[in-house]
Amino acid sequence: MADAKTEKQKVKEITNKLEEGLKELFESGKDKSYFSTMSKS
Repeated sequence: MADAKTEKQKVKEITNKLEEGLKELFESGKDKSYFSTMSKS
């Protein structure tokens, strides 16, 4: 059982990191620059 809990904790940590990274990306405005650049190609 301890292994399953550890796996759940790992998944939760990874998910939290992804959410934080996405939040920072969209709040920084870098997403607009990226999409603008990509739309020109």
